[in-house]
Amino acid sequence: MRHFRWQGTVDSVLAALQLADPTRLRIEVDDTMRRFEQIVSKSQPSRFQPEETRDYRIREFRAELRNGLLKLLRDDPSNEVWREALRLLENPRLRESLQRLPLS
Repeated sequence: MRHFRWQGTVDSVLAALQLADPTRLRIEVDDTMRRFEQIVSKSQPSRFQPEETRDYRIREFRAELRNGLLKLLRDDPSNEVWREALRLLENPRLRESLQRLPLS
């Protein structure tokens, strides 16, 4: 059985995403993912890869999150939260545009 390094963090993201306000879905999903990406980026390198970079950890986390979302969407293809999270992961330009929005 393969161990997924970020599985606990992915589970936390998915739990937090379930609480997203549907009227602010894109912003809340993006904020949640960014919060957890910051946690991942500040974590210690793996003892198996002590030279790993912050960017590598984030890419690895995003890949595990993407796989988790795809599994959830197979079971519930109409879930808007999962679909929005996957859309943001797969299109970084959407996330960049959210950072330019004025705070309300």
